[in-house]
Amino acid sequence: MKAIAMSKYGGPEDLELMELPGPPVGPDSVRVRVRTELVPAPVRTLARKPEALSREQAAGLSLAGLTARQCLKRLGLAEMARDKVILVHAASGGVGSMAVQLAAALGARVIGTASEHNHGYLRGLGAEPVTYGEGLADRVGEPAPDGVDAALDFVGGDAVEVSQEMLKNPGRVVSVVDKEVKEKGGEYLFVRPDPEDLAALAGLALDGETHRARGPGAAAGRGRRGVAAQPVRSDARKGGPDRLTQPDPGSPAPTGSRFPRGARGERRSRRHRAGTAESSSARATAAARPCQGWGNSEPPSTPISW
Repeated sequence: MKAIAMSKYGGPEDLELMELPGPPVGPDSVRVRVRTELVPAPVRTLARKPEALSREQAAGLSLAGLTARQCLKRLGLAEMARDKVILVHAASGGVGSMAVQLAAALGARVIGTASEHNHGYLRGLGAEPVTYGEGLADRVGEPAPDGVDAALDFVGGDAVEVSQEMLKNPGRVVSVVDKEVKEKGGEYLFVRPDPEDLAALAGLALDGETHRARGPGAAAGRGRRGVAAQPVRSDARKGGPDRLTQPDPGSPAPTGSRFPRGARGERRSRRHRAGTAESSSARATAAARPCQGWGNSEPPSTPISW
């Protein structure tokens, strides 16, 4: 195999392209072909790429999809979402849009925060959009006067505190951003590789038609961005999406920043862009590289019971 390696101690200038033996594998790893070469990968990070997805789309599906699915599982919603009211912060983002679709497919009623530019996009995914910012609790209270059953925070800031104002049970909030959420009584999620979760996400995608739209403002029913996926169960909540969609590479992202303005928001936005760039490097692999943080050894929390 060709590899960039060093044959002697030195600095970056001593790196060279050379031919090396194939990578060794252990009992818990396999060789994955990346273009013309082979690399070892742990079995726990792999699942079959759905034939209907490009490699780029599969990379995005695992990165965002695992995070969204595991957030729902952490709150005990994987099997108990029907008729629950779920609030998703930053619902038009990569992870948020996945969470919206997964929750709606499970029969939940989804309220998603986003800028007004992205409200049409969220409606197409099966969510009821509300504009984020000051007064959010009041705006969410209009479609959900009795409060919400669970909240997913994908933006940080004061999302956890605002969510707890509206939650029937203040502990039913999970964040992937706010590391102090546990001190506030909620749940913090550090996404991990899980072949069953990857397989479940892959199972949503079917071979077949690819639906593309001009952007998040495209009218619902005129074709959503992404790949046709498994239809929702016939008894799913009426009005929810009928397929899981994944943005195409190069297609326009939802407009408007989901990050707060100012220096803090700009720093968070830079981190977001850096994470996006990092995920792009996974596009070469047959089984898309999942989310960062998989090396964390902290045992997963027990899902919240309802």
